[in-house]
This record gives sequence, C-alpha cells and structure tokens, in this order.
Amino acid sequence: MTTHNFNDYPLPEWAEKLSDGAYMEIGAQLATRDGRRCGNAYVDEIASHKTLGEVATVITDMGNRITMTESEMESAFYPPTYVMKIIEARRWRNAELLTAARLALPLMESFFRDHEGKGTIKRLKQAINNLEEKI
Repeated sequence: MTTHNFNDYPLPEWAEKLSDGAYMEIGAQLATRDGRRCGNAYVDEIASHKTLGEVATVITDMGNRITMTESEMESAFYPPTYVMKIIEARRWRNAELLTAARLALPLMESFFRDHEGKGTIKRLKQAINNLEEKI
C-alpha cells in the first residue's frame, strides 16, 4: 500500500492549511466513512454544551446542519487532512442556497396563493434577502 506525504503536494485552492488530524477545528474537512449514512462535510462552528462538552456544527455537502461530539465525528468521518478556508466555504454554501431559493420562489408563489401561503412566500423572500447580504 502506498502512503502519500501531503507536504509534497500543493494545497487545493479551497484549503487554508494541512490539518493535524484534529476534528474539533473550524474548517476541518471531513471525508465520510460511509456515504450511505452521511456525505462529506466540514466543521462550521464549535461550541460548549452543558452536558456533552465541546460540540461541533457540521455542514454536509448536501447542506444538512448536524451537531456532533468529537467521538461522533470520529465514527462518521476519517481524520481531517485539510482545513478549509471557512469564509469561502460559508460563501459557497450561501450561494448554493440562494440559487435554490431563487429557483423555488416562482414555483412557490404559484403554489401558495392563499393567506397562509403568503406568509411562507414572505419568509422565503426574507431568506433570499438575508443570503444576498451575506454573499
């Protein structure tokens, strides 16, 4: 089996640096162990939890937001090799969400024509405006 020394290769353009393998690092790129359970992801935030201790907010490649402990990340992902440029990762995610919301708006406007649906449309438009401000 061939092993690679990642120091011998240039960083991918989305990477800030090589990881030391720590899961609890903002921007840690997480490669899934089992794609049937969860896709690839990155660590977006780290916080303290009263009972669980340190927890990470993990964003999957499908946009799902999951709160995980370090042991949960260890069982779901291989040790990180890279640390992503977190601002760019968040911007890419927001751009993808904005595109999806813009595509969904006309369909939702035609579907929700009653009073209850107008609130849904208003919230979607607010979400689009908020994302546009972040990008």
